[in-house]
Parts: sequence; structure tokens; C-alpha cells
Amino acid sequence: RIAPDSARAEGIEALLTRRSAEPWNGWLSYTWSRVTDREDGVDTRRSWDQTHSVGAGLAWSAGPWNATLAASYHTGWPTTPVSVAEAGTPQATIVVGRRNSVRYKDYSSVDMRVSRDFKLPRGDLNVFAEVTNAFNQRNQCCVDYSYAYPAGQLTLEREYRHWLPIVPSIGVLWRY
Repeated sequence: RIAPDSARAEGIEALLTRRSAEPWNGWLSYTWSRVTDREDGVDTRRSWDQTHSVGAGLAWSAGPWNATLAASYHTGWPTTPVSVAEAGTPQATIVVGRRNSVRYKDYSSVDMRVSRDFKLPRGDLNVFAEVTNAFNQRNQCCVDYSYAYPAGQLTLEREYRHWLPIVPSIGVLWRY
């Protein structure tokens, strides 16, 4: 159970956008932030803390057509380390480290979308195709631990799980 005495979120964000009537528009953002819990006078990063975050996008629009390319990056989320102390001895034990004191690998993703609008007698139809995580980044999200005693020696196995792989999708939206 995590029951902090208090919590704090702080940061700064810079956003640069280009919005015009021309076909090409875009944005670039940077965020520095810190999110912590205070327990017994000690600050601990929250599991969703991401110190550095960068986002960029490019949008094109001409008549009924729209296309968007968006990229995002952020510092890996905090996690709690687990290890084996006194490995190779009969006193070997599993040790849980300080909560959220290490991080997963950094996260990055590129997403793309193309759509076309059609005017109908009753409303509008939007047809789209999109790809999330277009470069199939293996962004760590979680870790499963298992232990065993092969030949009487304590071993700890880690299996990292990941956010979604490349996800293509198509869709139709009817607004009436």
C-alpha cells in the first residue's frame, strides 16, 4: 500500500505552433516535470513521472484530405528494482529496492494518420487510416519477475513487457 503524507507535481512546458490557412502546419513542445510522493520526509517519484518529454507534429490539409505525422519521446517511467542478495550462497534472498528508484528505458513513438471527408446528403463521412507506433518501438511498461532454485541456487528472472507494437487501423466516422 502506498499512502503518502503529501504529493507534489511541478514543471514547465514550452509549446511552439504554426497555425495558418496554408496546407502545412505543425507543433513542437518540450516539458520538464517532476511528480513525487512524500513519505516520512522522503520524496519518491510517482510511477508516471516523466522528467523530459518532447513532442512534434506536422499536419497537412488540402480540401477534403488531411494527413498528420506526430512523434513523441519521454524519459522512461520509474520502477522499483528487484535483485538477489548474496547470490550463489545458501543465504541468497530476493531484495526489493527503494520504490521507483530506477527507470525503464525511454519511450518513443511515431504515429501517422490520413483521412478524407465526404459530404453526404445527410451529414459528413470521414474515412481514415492510421498507424500508431509506426516504427514498432519496444517501449517498456512493466516487468514480471519469477524465481527458481535450479541446482539449489536462487535465480531471479525478469521478463519485460511492452506497450503496444505497431497498430494499423482504418475507420469510418459518419457525422449527421
